[in-house]
Amino acid sequence: MFSLDSLKAQFLEVFTLFQKHWKVLAITLLFVWVPLWLVSQVANYLFELVSTALFDFTRSGLASGSGRAALASGTALIATLVLRLGAVFLIELPLLLIGTAVSQGVTIVQLQSIQARGEPLPPLEAWREFKPHAWPLLVTSFVVSLLGALGFAFFVLPGIVIMAYLQLAAPLTILENRRGIDALKESVSLILRSAKGFFVVMICAGIAQWVVGVILNALLTNAALNHLAHNIAMAALSPLYAMVLVALYREVREREANENRATQQALSAS
Repeated sequence: MFSLDSLKAQFLEVFTLFQKHWKVLAITLLFVWVPLWLVSQVANYLFELVSTALFDFTRSGLASGSGRAALASGTALIATLVLRLGAVFLIELPLLLIGTAVSQGVTIVQLQSIQARGEPLPPLEAWREFKPHAWPLLVTSFVVSLLGALGFAFFVLPGIVIMAYLQLAAPLTILENRRGIDALKESVSLILRSAKGFFVVMICAGIAQWVVGVILNALLTNAALNHLAHNIAMAALSPLYAMVLVALYREVREREANENRATQQALSAS
């Protein structure tokens, strides 16, 4: 039977390993978030230049009073809105998804190394170890995020349920080399056997991210600084969340092994 105390013990064990080697892990994660932040800033700057020019054109056209100019201005206004939405859906969200998935994946690789060897891999070696899992993990993360977004569109609760049942796809992709649908199906199967504990974890993680976002939005009004701070916050929260996933994965697999062992012993005794 699933136990929150058992999950807590697993998490504390994983967190202790992370705590001993946090400097190496932090340096590894910097290689994820700093380049992504720089790319997003350059892309956002270009989007802002074009959208500002279009907005100025719209304003001048409407001020002229000419019908043709007003039509052109209306077209430019629509293009401005499309560009601003494009900046969100083509830059912000994909980069956030990539950063979160990769940082979680690298953290899981490092935790696996710490448990097997007693120490983390050097950053470049960790990247080489993660590389074979990168594309499958990104595809799986995209599918999970897409299904979650569709669920959130239908009164939020379905999105929470979908995200909860599919989140173990990340450790399954890396630790068991499961791919695509197989990783998603196994994630659902594992969570069905430990849903109570994981929903508690999901709620706590969601509240933590929401609180961090509210605090950052209140403290930082500059868009670039706010974006950088959000990336730093995600860089800090992603490995913590990865540790929770690894702890849950280990707890479920360990419990399965114990149950199988008990069954084998019972069969042998009979």
